[in-house]
Amino acid sequence: MQNRSLKTLLNNSFLIFLLTASISMGQTVGSVYGFVTDEAKGEALIGANVIITETGQGMATDMNGYYVLQRIPEGSYTLIVSYIGYEVLNKKVIIKGSGAQKLDLVLKAQAVSLSEVDVTAEKIQRKYNITPSQINLSPRMLKAAPALAEPDLFRTIQALPGVLTTSEFSTGLVIRGGNTDQNLILLDGITVYNPSHLGGVFSNFIVDGVKEANLIKGGYSAEYGGRLSAVLNVLSREGNRNKFEGKMSVSLLSSQTTLEGPSYNGAWLISARRTYFDQIFKNNPNVPPYYFYDFQGHVFSDLSPRDRMSLSFYSGLDDFSFGDLGLTSDWGNNTISLSYRRLFSERMVGNFLLATSQFFTNFGLGGEDGLNNENLIDDKTFSANLSYFQSEDLEWRYGLQVKQLGIEYLSTFGDTVTFDIRENPVEGAGYAKLKWKTGIRMVIEPGVRYNFYSVYADEPYIDLRLGMKYLLTDDRYINFAVGNYHQFIETIQDDFNPPILDNWLAVDESVDPASAIQIVLGYEEYFQDVYRVQIETYYKDIKNMLTY
Repeated sequence: MQNRSLKTLLNNSFLIFLLTASISMGQTVGSVYGFVTDEAKGEALIGANVIITETGQGMATDMNGYYVLQRIPEGSYTLIVSYIGYEVLNKKVIIKGSGAQKLDLVLKAQAVSLSEVDVTAEKIQRKYNITPSQINLSPRMLKAAPALAEPDLFRTIQALPGVLTTSEFSTGLVIRGGNTDQNLILLDGITVYNPSHLGGVFSNFIVDGVKEANLIKGGYSAEYGGRLSAVLNVLSREGNRNKFEGKMSVSLLSSQTTLEGPSYNGAWLISARRTYFDQIFKNNPNVPPYYFYDFQGHVFSDLSPRDRMSLSFYSGLDDFSFGDLGLTSDWGNNTISLSYRRLFSERMVGNFLLATSQFFTNFGLGGEDGLNNENLIDDKTFSANLSYFQSEDLEWRYGLQVKQLGIEYLSTFGDTVTFDIRENPVEGAGYAKLKWKTGIRMVIEPGVRYNFYSVYADEPYIDLRLGMKYLLTDDRYINFAVGNYHQFIETIQDDFNPPILDNWLAVDESVDPASAIQIVLGYEEYFQDVYRVQIETYYKDIKNMLTY
């Protein structure tokens, strides 16, 4: 009798399962996707939140301003779109059939002070992005921060916990004990080898031309490599695609201007800055002439609703001399990149980059018969990055990068050549990572990066990365990240005298590449959706640094 009852129960359960499965399989679901942009200028908004009111489905837009919401049953819904400093948008959408519907969304800016910003607009991004040691800096935040003469990215970063400078003549940032050359500095995907001007008074990046700066102080994912400590990813503004406008400002130290306007199916933006120390004190023999300039720009064109081509460039120079000592020096960066974005489908977005970056230093003391140093690094890069939104809970990212490097270092004293180093190594990397939103209030992001270095062509350098976030509540999180890292080019570190100028060298057969292990554990909490508290502890083990 008991066996018959058990058999009946199993049969009924099986029938219920089949009925439920058939209903689920027969249910028609669709998707909606598109880009979120600013109404006034037409620029993409990174990290905007798009939510379906009726189902609770939602996501934050990626670096392209792109979103996709999948597996939506047929019916009428309301999309709520929110972003800091913008009015909330309510948009009706009707899902019919199983197709994908493209819906671009436009937000209108609202005039609010930084202290009045409603941080609830960040809720999806902060919940599901694994962000240990990560800080996003917008132009609004940079301009609100205390500044010397004018807003500056590096001055804002130097005020953050865990960030120092080596000296008043530092040309970089010391982040959590790492050297200045262990930070990966990117401008629109291009490596910038010298990110600041003499004394660290200014960074290379003009705030009016910056869209967003993302600083990761440690534990970064497999998407980034080639450095041991930190990542600073700077994105240029795209320009105003609706009308021409210009802005000019003069401070105690420099003058700058920014111009922008529409172009063919797109926009352009140019920013320029120059100091005038050399002009103000040109009649004062006690003040050595020094000046620097920055010139950066961005232009893009939408070739079709799915294709965008962009050109980004930067040129900067520092010039310092002191005739009484026979001291002459100049150094600078020159970068240019061509990028292509392709929307292959509503689930897959590709970004491709072809770029060149140069950094040079020239230093002389005592004229032609004295000490003279020259250093050049020439970086030619190709990269491809793909994002695949498999489902609401699964997102894949994978890509590859190839760098052809040309490094020259020449040091002479009179007629004697002290060093003459010429290297042309090739760096390559491929990576894959997965973001998985589990059903137990946890987000897991495993990743792997394979590094190739031509000097050690037979040696595989594999970096394993893991990031995790556990949601205690909607406003309280535990963050964790662990990974190993490799670096193949370094600056020479003098243990006794910090250098004013960076001189880059590539690792050769005489030494092993630098390596590091990082572990980050943190607690994050938001109070009243306005105040954020973040507490972190970290472990970092660095090996094979170049010193003398």
